[in-house]
Amino acid sequence: PAAVKAVAAAGHEIVSHSYAMDVMPVMMKEGEERANIKRCTDLLQQCSGLPLKGWLSPRATPSANSSRLLAEAGYAWYGDTLADDLPYVETHGGKQIVAIPLSTEVNDMRSMKDGAPIPSIVSTFEEQLTRVRECGGREAAPVQIDCTVHAHIFGRPHGAYYFEKVVEIACKAPDVWVATRLEIANAALRNHLS
Repeated sequence: PAAVKAVAAAGHEIVSHSYAMDVMPVMMKEGEERANIKRCTDLLQQCSGLPLKGWLSPRATPSANSSRLLAEAGYAWYGDTLADDLPYVETHGGKQIVAIPLSTEVNDMRSMKDGAPIPSIVSTFEEQLTRVRECGGREAAPVQIDCTVHAHIFGRPHGAYYFEKVVEIACKAPDVWVATRLEIANAALRNHLS
């Protein structure tokens, strides 16, 4: 609880990731999934002192009910969709939720699972930026580059060093918006309503 509270106090978005890595919505009945969402929401809100607005299931494993149940529970976004490259708005019974696609190109799992060299996260991010810029830059439609690291993989000094390099590159680029998923969801909702 103290670690979650410290992360929240530092201004980071607190996101639910289900109760455990083997608690996957796709394997649950609707009532079980609803109870899991409530359990995770209550625990993280109690620890952080903040309302929870985002959800990402382990391994992006939503059920057919997930987005509806999350919208009913007051979530602003979920990150389990693989159906598009950009965020989009879903409506369930008058409640909206933003589906934010999950991509794994710039992800530390490549080092753990595929043996990619740890520094390759930097070159992969730079390649993504180059590709996006070559395809139209600022005049083109927005593009999402999802950079993901896990505490148990790049949460150690060597991996964290290279992830910080990715963050430095992104923050220095005038054409890159570094945002939380909640900020992305809010922008998608504004664009949807305009």
